[in-house]
Formats: sequence, C-alpha cells, structure tokens
Amino acid sequence: MTFSLRTCIVLNLLSILLCVSATPVFQGNFRNVDALIEVADSLFIFEDYTRAENVYKQVLTMIGQTPNTPEYLHTLNRVARSAIEGNNLSTARNNLESADQFWQNQEELNLQRAETLKEWGIYYSRLKDYGLAQDYFNKCLELIDNCCPGGGEIIGNIYLDIGDFLLYQDDTQSEKLANQAVKNLLNSSGIKRLQLAAGYNLLGAAVRARGETELRNNYISAALAILNQFSTRPFSLSRDIFYNLGVQYIDGNEFAKAEKTFSSIINLIESKNGSARSQLPVYYALKGISLEAMHDPQASIILLQVEKHLLEQPQINHGHLGYVYQGLGRHYGHNRQSDSARFYFNRAIEQYLVDSNTHQLSELYQDQSRMELASNNLENALEKIDTALLLIDYNGEELFDQSKLIDINIDDFFNPLELKGRILRQLFEMTENEKYLFESLAIYQHIEQIAEFTRNGPYSEGTKILVSEHFYRSAEGALQTLTNLNNRSPLPEYISTAFSFMEHNRYAELVHDLSQARSFVTKGLKDSISDQNLYFTSTIQKLQMQLDNASANESILITDSLFKIRNDYNVFRNQLASDFPGEFLVRYDSMISLAQIQSRLEPDLQLFEYFWGDSDLFLVTFTRDSAILASIPIASVELSLSRLLSWMDDYLVPDSLLLSYSDFAQLANSMYNSLVAPYLLDKNQLLILADGPLAFFPFEVMITDTVPDSHFKNAPYLLKQHEIRYSYSANWLYKMRQGYALKRPHILAMSYTATHEENKFISSARQQDYKDLPFSAQEVEAIANRMKDADVTKLTGTQATKKRFLELAPNYDLIHLAVHGIGDTANALNSHLIFKNADSLESRLFAYELYDLDLKARLAILSACETGVGKAYKGEGVFSIARGFAYANIPSIVMSLWKANDQATFQIMDYFYEYLNQGVSVSKAIQMAKLEYLEVTDPHGTKPFFWAGFVPMGDISPVIEPKNKVFSVILLISALIIMITLIRYRLS
Repeated sequence: MTFSLRTCIVLNLLSILLCVSATPVFQGNFRNVDALIEVADSLFIFEDYTRAENVYKQVLTMIGQTPNTPEYLHTLNRVARSAIEGNNLSTARNNLESADQFWQNQEELNLQRAETLKEWGIYYSRLKDYGLAQDYFNKCLELIDNCCPGGGEIIGNIYLDIGDFLLYQDDTQSEKLANQAVKNLLNSSGIKRLQLAAGYNLLGAAVRARGETELRNNYISAALAILNQFSTRPFSLSRDIFYNLGVQYIDGNEFAKAEKTFSSIINLIESKNGSARSQLPVYYALKGISLEAMHDPQASIILLQVEKHLLEQPQINHGHLGYVYQGLGRHYGHNRQSDSARFYFNRAIEQYLVDSNTHQLSELYQDQSRMELASNNLENALEKIDTALLLIDYNGEELFDQSKLIDINIDDFFNPLELKGRILRQLFEMTENEKYLFESLAIYQHIEQIAEFTRNGPYSEGTKILVSEHFYRSAEGALQTLTNLNNRSPLPEYISTAFSFMEHNRYAELVHDLSQARSFVTKGLKDSISDQNLYFTSTIQKLQMQLDNASANESILITDSLFKIRNDYNVFRNQLASDFPGEFLVRYDSMISLAQIQSRLEPDLQLFEYFWGDSDLFLVTFTRDSAILASIPIASVELSLSRLLSWMDDYLVPDSLLLSYSDFAQLANSMYNSLVAPYLLDKNQLLILADGPLAFFPFEVMITDTVPDSHFKNAPYLLKQHEIRYSYSANWLYKMRQGYALKRPHILAMSYTATHEENKFISSARQQDYKDLPFSAQEVEAIANRMKDADVTKLTGTQATKKRFLELAPNYDLIHLAVHGIGDTANALNSHLIFKNADSLESRLFAYELYDLDLKARLAILSACETGVGKAYKGEGVFSIARGFAYANIPSIVMSLWKANDQATFQIMDYFYEYLNQGVSVSKAIQMAKLEYLEVTDPHGTKPFFWAGFVPMGDISPVIEPKNKVFSVILLISALIIMITLIRYRLS
C-alpha cells in the first residue's frame, strides 16, 4: 500500500503532535523539536501556510525557555515567513521585530540574523516598498559574505528568495544567487529537494534573459525531473516550472507543446480558489499566443476574452494588456487582415509605452515589420525595423557598442538585423536599385562581425551556441545578396566575402558541436579553458574602456596593465594552441581569407565549397588564380540526390540489386551537370567541402557522360578523371597540423573478429547486430603483409577492446579500426564505434569522447560502418565519428558514408595499403584502390554501394616516404664506378 506525500506528512504530523502532548514543555529534548520543524517545513513547502505557522508556533512554545538559540531565532523567522505567505502581515511584522530584539549582536546567531533580514526584505516587497526591500536584501547578503562562508540549507534558501526577487530586475545577479542556491541545496533530501527544483527553475528563468537557450533548457529539465519524483506537488512551484517550460517551447517554435503546457497550468489554477485565480488571464494570453502562432482561429477568441478581463480589473496591468494586443496583431497579420493587425499593434505600443518596456517595444516593431513585409509593403517594413533597431541603440554608422553587447540578449541584435537585410534585398528585387544590395550587404557584414566578436570575446558557452544557431540564417541572406551583386558586376571581393560567410558558418557550427561534446567530457579539456579565456578577454575589454575615459596620469598605469595582461593572454593562447589545437582553432583562432587559402592550394587542385540553403545551393569554387561564385536551385538536385543516397544505402536488400544502370546513370549525370561540370577549371584534383545532405554523397560516383552501352563496371565515373578528397572546412584544413611522410610508421590495427571465415558476398555489413566480421581479421593481416617496413601492432577479437585502444592510440602514427560503427543522424554525439564485447557499454567509443583525446597519428582509417555519418547541419556539414578523430588532432582520415560490406571493404583496403606503401597521397591511394577493385571484381560487386563509401578527409599528402627507385639505381651505379676505379688503381 502506498501513500501520497501529503498523506505521509499529515500522518507524521499527527504522530509527532501526540508525542509532543505527552512531553513536558521543554526538557532539552531537541529530537521532537527537530521532527516538528521538519513537519512545519513540509507544510510550508506544500503552501499550507496557516498550519505551517501554527506548527512553528508550537515549536516556539517547546523551546520558549531558551530563546537566544539558533533554533529559536530560525523558527521565529519561519513563523514570520509563513504569516507573510498567508497574507497575515501584522503577525509577520510582530515576529520579525521580536527576532530583531533576540539577536542582540550575537555572532553565533549571524546566520539566523541574515535570515531575518531576508524576511524583512520579503515583507517590504509584499508591501510594494521595493527600495526598502532591496536595502534589507543587501544587508542580508553582506552579512552572509562576512559571517557564513560554509553555506548550507538556510543560506541556500536565502539565495533562492533574493534571487527570485531580483529576477527581471537584475538577471545577472539573480543568476549568480540562483547558482549559489543550487550549490547549497544539492545535498537536500526528501521533500526539500523541491527547493532544489526551485533553484534550477530560477536558473532557467535567469539565463533566458541573456539568450542561454541550451543552458536554460538543461536547468528547466533538471527542475522538472525533480518535480516528477513527487506524486503530490506544490502548486506555485508546479505553475512556475510549467510556465518556464511553456516559454521554452515558444522560444523553440514548438507551439503545440506550448499550448498544451499552458492549458495544463490553466487547469491547475482553475482547481484553486482565491487569489491564485487572478493569474488566469496571463496564462490564457500565453495559450492564445501559442494558438496564434499555429494560425488557430481560436486564438483571437481567447485573446479578446483576456482583453475584456484585464480591462475590468481595478488596476490595469499594461504589460499583460500590451502582450494580448501584440498577440492579436500577430493573429490578424498572419490572416492578411493588415488594418486590424495595425490597429492592435498600435494599441500594444500604447500599453508598452506606459511601462517604458523598450525590449518588448523592439519585438513589437519587428512583428509589425514582418507583417508589412508579408503584405509586400516594403517601405513600411523598413521603417518599422529601423525603429526596432533604434530602440536597442543601433544606429548603423558604427558596428556596435561592445560593452552594451555583453549585457544584452543576442536575439536583440540578430533578429532585427537579419530581418532588415532581408527587407533591403527584397527592395532591390522590386526596384532594381543596387543601393539596397549594398545596404543589405553592410547589415550582413555587421552580423558577421558580431558573430566573430562573440566567438573570440568574453561570452559564455550558451551565448556562443546561440550565435551559432542564428548565424546560418544570416549567412544564407548574405550569400543571396552577394550572388545578386556578383551577377550584376563580378568582383573578386564579392566571392571573397561569400567564402568568408561560408567559413564563418562552418566554424559557428563547430563551436556548437564542441560545446555539446564538452558537456559530456569529464577529463582533459576542462571548463577552466573557457574560464581563463573569459578572464583575459573581459579584463582586456574593461581596461580598454577605462583607457578611453582616463586622464593622462591614469593612462600610463592602465596602458602598463594592458601590456601585461595582453602578454599573459598571448602566452595562454600559445599554450592552448600547443596542448589542444582543435580547441584553439575552433574557439579562439582568427579566420584566414580566400586569398590566403588560394596561395596555399596545390597547383593542380580546385576547391568546391557548398552551402545548402532553404531554396538555393550556393557554391564558391576556386584554384590558385581563379574563383567562381554561383547559386544552384536546390530543386534541381534534391530529388536526384535523395534517390541516389537511398538507392546506394539500400543495397543490403537483395531486391534492390535489380535496379538498372540506366536509372543510376541518369541520376548521377544530372548531379554532375548541376554541381560540378559548369564550374570545372581543368584541374586533376578536386577538394570537396560538402554541406547538408551533400555531405553524405561521394562525388566519385557522378557520371560524366551517359554512354548508352555502359554498365557499372566500365561507367565514366568522375573517379576515373579526378582525384577527389574532402574536408570539413577550408580554414580547418589549412590551419590544423599538417601531415608528414613516415619512413617506418608505427601502426595500430584492430579488428572486431579474430579469424577469417568465408562468407557470402553481401553478408556481414559492419553494423548489423554486432556479428563477427569475417574479413576484418584478414584485413588486419593484409596490412602487415603490405607494410613490410612498418611496425604493426595487431589486436583482434577479444584483444580489440575500447580500453586497449584508449591506452595505445596516442603512441601510434597510423590507426586502422576494422570494427562496427553506428552513425546517428538524430543525435550526432551518439555516433560511436563498437569494439569487442558489444553487449557492454564500455565497448562503445562515442564521438564526444574523441574530443578529449590528443593523438599524434598521421592517418586514421575508420574501416567501419557510417564513420562519416552523423547529424547534418545546414551550412556546415556532418558531425560524425570521423570529425571526432579530426578534432583529436589527426590530419588525415579515411571514413565511410554508409554500411560497409565486409568483403568489399577488405579488398579495397588491401589495394589501398599497396598504393599507400608506394608513397602516393591518401586520396591517390583511395582512387587507385577503387579503380583496381572495379577492374578485378565481377560485375555483381561493381555497384557503387560496394566501393564508393570510403572517402579521404583532410590532409591527403603521402603518409609513407616514396620508394625512390631512380635514386637507388644511381647509388648502385655510383658504387660500381667506385669499385672499378679502386680495382684499376690497385692493378696500376
């Protein structure tokens, strides 16, 4: 039999009260006092304030003969607080005045004195004397700083209450106090864990104000997880957590979930009586806003009802009323009823002006601008968005006030700037006036500078993630503007700027991935790296701001301090670049330009960088001395790409082997003609930086000509004309550790299976059900046979464990893993390799774990399934196991794009090592291995599924020193000449 929590509390209360009634008033027995305080605390947490107050008074009676004790003063404070929450303010004041008298400057009571000061602050806040309330809170915090460094539950609740008071007034201070509250309440047990839930919920609300989306979501999830542990839940805490959850859904555009959440709150409130019901209009308004976002006709009905209710109140809440009018304006705007929309937007402006709510006003003008844009009233749209920008002090003349940017929600800049860029671009399309394109480009360049400043500046992880999420949309707008400009007047700077936006977007997503991975990592890359960088950048910025306003004498001291801190910062950056090159490159290093990368290109190389937008695919392609910017309609490639990817990946299904070559050739040739052929510049080597779903596609399978009599074996693949390689980013490729050739490499080769067994050709994909891989052991043996000059460590079967890999990998020049692999396209960080003992989680090497490694290997061959498969990000590519190895400082990687066939993989890898050992580049070795495979394999195995999945990524220069036969012959001839000369000399 089980009881609800409230039932248990009541039963416990009854038993203790019976016990108390049989006990003398006070005999030094604090066991019953402690138990009774526990019951009172429980009643207080569950908002039964009248009964809580009575039980606290019973406690005071029990310990009344010794009032000057911590227990007595704490209980007196609790009586006062219960009275405050029960709206019995006169009783509260009497008890707080008594607490003031009992304290009498006794140091041992300082903690309880701090609690009294806090309760005075709560008392005056209920009287709406916020200035006096703030004074008491300040005194409380000052006393805690001086007297109570140890922390504990009482201090945790003090921080929680003051942080809650400061929310929306001083969110930064509120967040700091909420953090302290959580730290002090972490060890709470039983129902007091609900106070910890309140701490997490407050943290979530506080960080939202500065745009910490992911961090906010984590905190709210933690609060909800604790709340869900209880069958009976406090009303106010449940309401507040669900409110934050609903706002989270609105911010994430999950309006159906938001509407459901606010409906739950409404049901919760309607089950109550009294003052709680006065909050109903707020939640009905939020429900209406959620319905409006889904274009539900019920939205206007609900919002108009809320308007009527608010106007009937004796004291109008202008903020709530403005929010309702703004929702109605959005509703009518979405329904193309522009006059009604303007009417309600104007009424919302009137309400927000009463409270001087500039943030909400800016959002409102953005809503108006979007409505005018949708109605094609572009001049009106531009006027409204300029007003929104003026409200956040953006004047367009200079980039931005960096000190302001630190304290502001990044949304306040990104959203209106991106919208203005879009309006200006559409004005050009309507008028053909080129000035709008230049103005649009200037806006997007401001956005890019903000993003770069944020990436390198004194910002938290959450802010950097938020910027990465925003930047993609802005990058696409910038590329559309630049393509328009370049089509009218081709200029190198347009192409260079387009390339910069593409690369910035890739880096923004790398920061996002790195931050996600960091949250899983428990060693190596500590948060202290970010903390140190934040210290240096913020200190430098503060000193620079002081210098701008300093006198002549002060300038000398500040300049000296700046010199010292900048020198220390350079030392830190150099050390970071040495110890954690991936961390340094993604987070703190500057970008290099198109011209710089062009100067580093090999003479026979052409680079293709793609950006997958919403409607267009953008391309920047260049050689050392030429560059092209183009846009390609996604519709021209999307269907062919989708059919090819599903077709190649479905070859494990025997029926799919019946698909004809002609169907494949038509699709693959269409891809070639759309993505490559019009832009080729007569180079042998192609470097592909793919994006979106293109990142899953091997360009080698493109068909350059539809020859009628061709078939899979002799098809005119792009592979036969070009040596093809890939990279995540041009900056990443040319700034990461460069490869070098090895004379006698140390190779770590691991195979999932210990012995080779013959099997059918199509069986044993390196993923399915973690079965043995019959050819993986043979693959490892072949490496040793091909690489005669190398030191090869072979681990097979039960020797090939994750633990052994982590122990040995840092010591090897070349790593070959013939194991199972899983690429997760939903959650990138779940992508993983599977070593032996697959039933154990310890056998799985997840992508995020690789971020914590620093490997010296020159090359990693990931001969497993889907090592290049992960979550596709528009504008950036694919996060995968392979990228994890790249981040771990390995410059060259061979990865797979789909479920690899075991026997075909063995054959291709055997040929690959044969050519690699001759000293050719990684991409050349892959190309020659695939061509030889096509040459010797029967027609059944020449379909792209079997051979096209493995591709080279990153630096592809030779890994093995070339075997210079000419030099050897010269040495031999020279030795013979010397011998003949010596013989003649002796004979003479």
